[in-house]
Amino acid sequence: VLFGYTAAEAVGRSIRMFIPADRQQEEDEVLSRIGRGEVIEHFETIRQRKDGTFVPISLTVSPVRNASGQVIGVSKIARDVGPEKQLEREAFRLAAIVSSSEDAIVSKTLDGIIVTWNEAAERMFGYTAEEAIGQSIKIIVPLDRQDEEDSVLRRIRAGEGVGHLETVRRRKDG
Repeated sequence: VLFGYTAAEAVGRSIRMFIPADRQQEEDEVLSRIGRGEVIEHFETIRQRKDGTFVPISLTVSPVRNASGQVIGVSKIARDVGPEKQLEREAFRLAAIVSSSEDAIVSKTLDGIIVTWNEAAERMFGYTAEEAIGQSIKIIVPLDRQDEEDSVLRRIRAGEGVGHLETVRRRKDG
C-alpha cells in the first residue's frame, strides 16, 4: 500500500524499483553494511511510489542469517514519515512566528508555571526567558490582581475559554 504496488506486482522484483535514480547508491551502502552484519535503524530517506510521487520514509534494515550465522538475506521495515515531517514543518513555522512576533507570547502550565517566553515578552516585562521560564506567571501580576490570575487559571482548568482580557501586568523593574 505504501508504494502503490500489489504483492503480485512487487514480489520477485528488485527492491530498487522503489528507489529514485539519484538514491540508488544508498542501496549499495545499505547492502554493504548488512553484509557486514550491521543493523540499520531509523535511516530516513525518500522512496518512489508506483505513480511516481515521492514518499519520505524511515527504514530499519536487518540481516537475515541462516543457522550457521551467515547473512543470507535482508529484512526491511519502511515507515512513512511524511505526516511527522509535515508536523515538524508546522512546528518550526509556528516557532518562527512566535519568536519573531512583536507581541508578548507566553505559555504556562495549568498551575501557572511559565513554560515559554518569547523575545517580545522579554522586552515588555523585562525578564529574560531564562529568568521567567519555570517561575509562576504571578511574577508579572500586580499584587492587587492576583485573584484575577487565579480566576483565569480556574477557568482554563475547567475547560472554559477566557477570550480577550484587558488587564495590567507588572514589569521586572516594578
